[in-house]
Parts: sequence; C-alpha cells; structure tokens
Amino acid sequence: MRLVDLHCDVLYSLWKNPKKSFYAPNDLAVNAHWMEAFHQMVQVMALYVPISIPHNQRLPIVLQMIDIFHRDILSKGNKKYKWLRYAEDWSNLAPNEKGFVLSLEGCEAISDDESVFWNLVDKGVQIFGLTWNYGNLLGDGIGETRKAGLSLQGKQFLRWCQRANAIVDVSHLNEKGFWDCMAVDVSVMASHSNAKQICPHPRNLTDEQIQALICKEGIVGLTFVPEFLSANPSLDDIVRHIEHICMLGGENHLAIGSDFEGIDKPLACLNNLGDIPHLLDYLSKFFSDELIQKICYKNFMHKILI
Repeated sequence: MRLVDLHCDVLYSLWKNPKKSFYAPNDLAVNAHWMEAFHQMVQVMALYVPISIPHNQRLPIVLQMIDIFHRDILSKGNKKYKWLRYAEDWSNLAPNEKGFVLSLEGCEAISDDESVFWNLVDKGVQIFGLTWNYGNLLGDGIGETRKAGLSLQGKQFLRWCQRANAIVDVSHLNEKGFWDCMAVDVSVMASHSNAKQICPHPRNLTDEQIQALICKEGIVGLTFVPEFLSANPSLDDIVRHIEHICMLGGENHLAIGSDFEGIDKPLACLNNLGDIPHLLDYLSKFFSDELIQKICYKNFMHKILI
C-alpha cells in the first residue's frame, strides 16, 4: 500500500510541545510507527504558525520548525526517510522508503520580502498557502470579513512561485483570492478541502472551484476534518465527497489531505494515520482499486513527475 498525504500539522505540534517525539508510538497522529504500515509513503509537513504570534515574529518560528524537521525527524530515520525536493527524488523513492515535503501554511513569515521567499525555497519549501483563514499582506483568507482577493503583492507572490516552480495551495483562500490564482499560470492545489455541495462549510470548495482546479490540472486533497464532512460525520461522508468530485470530472485530481494533528476532535474511526488502512478497506466497497490508488498516490505523483 502506498500513500501521499498532502497536509498534517506535526511540525507545529512538535514545536508547541518539545517533549513529544515523532518516534514515539502514541505522541502524534502521524508518526514513524504509523508510517511503517505503508509500503511507501510521502507526507507533506505543514509549517503553520498560530495567529496569536505577531506577523513580525513568525519567520524565526518557521525556521525553528524546519530545524525540528531535520533534527528530530529526518536525521533519525536511518536513511530510510528521504527529503523530496525535486521530481527525481520522487521517482527514486525506493520500496519501504518514506518521503517528506515542506509546505508553508500562511505566508506572513515572508510578507513582501522576496529574499525570504527564496531562502525558504532553498530550504526546501515547495508548497505555499498564501493565507490561513484571515487576511495578510498578500490577500484574504476564507474568514476575513472584508472579502478582498489578492493584493498587488499577492499577485507578485504568484510570479515568484512561477519562477520557483512552486505549488500554490488555495485551501484557505477566500473565493475572490481563489479566482485570482486561477487567472495566473501557476501550479495549484487545494491541499485539504472537500466539496461544498456535500457539506456547506466555508473551507470547502464550490463545484465551480473544483472544476476550475480540474481544468488547471490541480489537485483536491480530501480532508478528514469532521466539520468539513457533514453535520454528523462518518466514513460514508468521505464516500459522498469522492462520488461528487468524480461526478464533476475529478477522478484524476483527487488526493488525501488528512489534516492530522490539526483536527481538534477527529472521527473515532479516523483518529490517526494508523486508521487509513481501515478507511481504504471501507472505500473498496464502493470504488475500484484503480480509483483508490489514484486518490492515495497516483494523482499527486503524476502532477509532480509530469
């Protein structure tokens, strides 16, 4: 079994509580113990700084999280853990090896400083979410009351991403900012969002947004946040979101973006990475092995390797 998970908040958890360990079996919802359940796995590690931290203090914390990634995860992986920075790193990932990708969730740490952007690219950040739920210098998130799109600086930021061949993550952007991204020739994905037609949460995507991502060869990462699934969430709701996105033409654009460690009250049956095999067994009652493999890893790996 192979898996790519497009979003987790493990680095934030390790930064917040240094007593936790990625190698302890019960400290984190994504850890070395659970990763061993997969023949091959790639985990995207979000660099998320909470909104309680002033903008001008966020860059040092992002850099601390990158240090935590290298010191407390990568260096202890007995050469089995690989840092995936280039397409060839993905294609060279051997059976039983595990790969990691860094993603910045909210670009307050960068602001309008292009040198900081390129420094983070040099440090291996490949995916950039311009905002979290609220506004910043680049634009407005889904919870910002003024409901503006991207600023001029935000549109400039997209040009930096073009030059860096970075992926822009639109999951937390409001709709106007989303459409501003769609108007630019830049690689996009929604790392952890579901279908608003199935569950009308503000963080979910409208049918028009999903179809725009499909047309742009983007990816939609199905997330397990209960509020994004339904009012009374269960595994059946994940089935419903998959069916709906496939109905819109998204069979080759679906992935998994769990948001493990970022969920306050996860589903009892989907509490951590170790529960994914149970989920996949359940999905096999409704979908072909080929579709499940596309969702688990093929779709996103195709995006990276083309």
